Amino acid sequence: MKAKLTGANPYMPLWEHIPDGEPRVFTYNGETRVYVYGSHDSIYTEYCGYDYVVWSAPADDLTKWKCHGVCYRATYDTPMYAPDVVYKDGMYYMYVAEDRGTYIYVAKSKTPWGPFTDPVLTDLKFDPGVLVDDDGRVYAYWGFCESYAAELNDDMATIKEGTLVEHLIGHADSPWVTEREHLSDDDAFFEASSPRKIGDKYLLIYSKRHQQDMPELGVYGPNFGFLSYMWSDTPLGGFKRGGDISFNGGEIVPDVSRGGKATPDGIDGRGLMTFQWGNNHGSLMKVLDQWYIFYHRQTGIDEFSRQAMIEPVDVAIGRDGRPLVGRIRYENGEPVESLPVEMTSQGAYVNGIDAYLEISAGYACHMYDGTCDSVYTVSCPGGISQVARDRNDEDLRAIARRKMVIVPVYTPDSGLSDEMFKTLKERYADGLKGITYTDFDIDKKPTLVYDTPGEYSSPIMNIADGATIGFKYLQFGDKGPKSVTVRAMKMRSGDNASAGNDLRINVRIDSYTGDIIGSVEASVTDEMIEYTGEVTASVTGKHAVYFEFVSGDAGARYVFDSFTFD
Repeated sequence: MKAKLTGANPYMPLWEHIPDGEPRVFTYNGETRVYVYGSHDSIYTEYCGYDYVVWSAPADDLTKWKCHGVCYRATYDTPMYAPDVVYKDGMYYMYVAEDRGTYIYVAKSKTPWGPFTDPVLTDLKFDPGVLVDDDGRVYAYWGFCESYAAELNDDMATIKEGTLVEHLIGHADSPWVTEREHLSDDDAFFEASSPRKIGDKYLLIYSKRHQQDMPELGVYGPNFGFLSYMWSDTPLGGFKRGGDISFNGGEIVPDVSRGGKATPDGIDGRGLMTFQWGNNHGSLMKVLDQWYIFYHRQTGIDEFSRQAMIEPVDVAIGRDGRPLVGRIRYENGEPVESLPVEMTSQGAYVNGIDAYLEISAGYACHMYDGTCDSVYTVSCPGGISQVARDRNDEDLRAIARRKMVIVPVYTPDSGLSDEMFKTLKERYADGLKGITYTDFDIDKKPTLVYDTPGEYSSPIMNIADGATIGFKYLQFGDKGPKSVTVRAMKMRSGDNASAGNDLRINVRIDSYTGDIIGSVEASVTDEMIEYTGEVTASVTGKHAVYFEFVSGDAGARYVFDSFTFD
């Protein structure tokens, strides 16, 4: 039996759902590891859950993640939002967002994985991020649609008198905003404050709610799928615009029907997202000699099954002293601009994922339905399907019927994955008319056994004729494969009965319209089965790989579970 891929993007097991991840590098008992502290999407019908768990990886291999188990449980009978952890004077401090972020407590532990105990109520509010500066002074940042910062006293809980800064940066406009004086389309602070320091420059990483259209990224209207930053020479003021570090809308492809073109620097003109964007939260961390951005993505069915992601980023200082973070553009050898890094499947596998492993379809970073009308223009929860239903708009509903989703795994022991799969099939079979987005059994909690978590695939469903599923990037080595095997099934038939069950899956490289290196001919049924085809072209080294589904039945829908090369 082949080994299964783990530790890519998402970098935690596919059954784990840890959004809002704050990465920290701690050395404990001589071992340096990267620890991630996030909330826990385990309720299914709203954000987050009732416990925090800690995951870590050795600093020299960010593909080998270990779970340390539960480190803190909710005091109230309500979900906890995003935490943060810092180390000071021999103690680890966790900032706990109790009661949906209403009350911020600080708890302590002598180890980076907890348990964190003795919680004390702080003066902080929603989404706290904390910085222990080089001189030992401690600064906190927080806020939802309004940005605040202050220096903390030695108790790590209360604000030092005279240091509170209100409206540290300008905030975005949104339905939740009542304060109008400090609106700023440039700053557009939304939430997710996370302070970092690069050299002597202070950075505030945060979720930015872009107000204007960004056609090169396929963004039209307000969008908060970005992690962005501002920077300053001081910790409590003077912040200037930095840039965008990451965007969780998947690979951006050119909207060729409207004149979009691919260039080495991105898209010229109009682009299209190929993944369901949604709220973003995470931060920047230097691990050994490389900087990384930690963020999260959606699965597409709602916004309550988010998954932890990681990408390497470049860091440079511009001629004007501005720190540049992300994908850096140079002019005449000088760094002049930072752009969002691409969203990949490989994550920390910087040389590409081993193509000869068994790879779950759930690692895809590109799910494109093949049309010029992107199904991802609206955010979760619900996305375009919910908008179509609310408006009773048949044109939108027709687009929504082509939306692909990654089925959250949780654990098979809970029975929830089977229930989700069945409900999602019903949802799409009835044309997205009757089934709501909160219809899963909320009394059925997943059985998360952290000492024996298992390895499970996370399939992509509702794949239509002409759709492509893409992975950036795979590593084929020096010899190249002879065959490709996919595991797939038919979800439902369409109106063209004469098409039968015939399906061809083309394997393309480097682009979703790139060269075909092989094909799988299959007579698919409603049973998940492996199908093998020949690789007819020589392919070695590192490539993006796309699976194109071609069917004579435009109304048919398919499920893609996993693949491998031999």
